[in-house]
Amino acid sequence: MELPDNSVTGPPYDGGDAETFMTALAEQWANCSRLMNAVCRANGIRYYHCLQPNQYVPGSRELTPEETAAAFDPEHPYRQGVIKGYPHLIGLGRELADSGVAFLDLTMVYSGVPGSIYIDTCCHTDGHGYEIIGSLIGERILSDVMNKDQSVSELNNPEVRGYTTGSSDNLGRILGVRNKEQPVPHNPDRKILPPIKEELSAM
Repeated sequence: MELPDNSVTGPPYDGGDAETFMTALAEQWANCSRLMNAVCRANGIRYYHCLQPNQYVPGSRELTPEETAAAFDPEHPYRQGVIKGYPHLIGLGRELADSGVAFLDLTMVYSGVPGSIYIDTCCHTDGHGYEIIGSLIGERILSDVMNKDQSVSELNNPEVRGYTTGSSDNLGRILGVRNKEQPVPHNPDRKILPPIKEELSAM
């Protein structure tokens, strides 16, 4: 009997309904980030985790007519995954930041940017879109380096880092970016991510 090729998708998952599946995927995503952060810290390396924007995240952007024609497919296979999965990633991203990971949520970065940004039905943008993201990530790293005596948790404090949900005050004023809070799934039975360990010995 010929076995299925799971090299891309991994083995079949039979762990419950779609919501349970999305929760499990997001937990795996967050745990991988924590592990990579711990490995980097143990070796004196800075680690940054950024959640990229996507046109299918509800409320993240009002698409231009050009974007709607070229970059929005209501039947795209990624769309439902984004709609159902991104709220989990956003919520866990906040927990990652609270536990010490340098996490940056960029999902709302294009919310108030005029003109077209997205160029295809997946998630890709034009050069201007990448310049915006690059500037924000660069600002985050520079802020970290310039405030090297502060903890990651302090740098994730909006009053310290000067921006929320992925847009700095200065860049936001230039681009007209509006900061918004995205709703996250409520799961009272799930444990909050514990603080990350400085060393790997406890893992």
